[in-house]
Amino acid sequence: MRPGLVLIGAILAVIGLLVIVIALLSFGGAVSDTTTLSSSPFVVHTQEWIVQPIPGRNGSGGPLQVQVAATQPLNVYLSTCPPPSGARPPASCTVASTGEPQSSANLSTPGPLTFPYYVTLENPSPYLNSTVLFSGKYSYMVGGLPEWESLVLVAGGLILAVGGGLAFFLGIFLRGNPFRPPPGKAPRSPGSGGSTPPEHEPTREPPPRG
Repeated sequence: MRPGLVLIGAILAVIGLLVIVIALLSFGGAVSDTTTLSSSPFVVHTQEWIVQPIPGRNGSGGPLQVQVAATQPLNVYLSTCPPPSGARPPASCTVASTGEPQSSANLSTPGPLTFPYYVTLENPSPYLNSTVLFSGKYSYMVGGLPEWESLVLVAGGLILAVGGGLAFFLGIFLRGNPFRPPPGKAPRSPGSGGSTPPEHEPTREPPPRG
């Protein structure tokens, strides 16, 4: 038996089982929810700028979609920073725009989303006001984990559990140290019985003759 291997195997098996349980409890728990933003009709006067902030949940997956319907063509900008008073937002924080005046605009930006966003409406006409209906929507995940993440966790937990179980059983059935030398035999004492081989006496040669 190898206690160290048994302990490591047991720890890995327990961690693997815990990961599987957590993944199964969270499996399919993530639900996509959609938030819809809308406003009452409002008027953008001639050569006027209006900014509409869009609040939301940071970290949402997106995309954020903005729809603008107007009675007169407008320039529409979607940005991550508020524009200066009476001007379009800086290009560095503009994520989408119509490019030219339009009566119907659909702007969007992919996730992950970082709120707030700002919709800037410009009426370039020097003669006609524009009545505007603004709306937007975005999606985000609620609770649990997406199914693919749960499956990855289950697979990882199975690998840990199987590897830990294998190490546990190997640690039980393997010898403690297969390379340990066998114990030596104890020397036999004279009184322990048995005959003691006679000592070898040195051979004496006759002295040389003179």
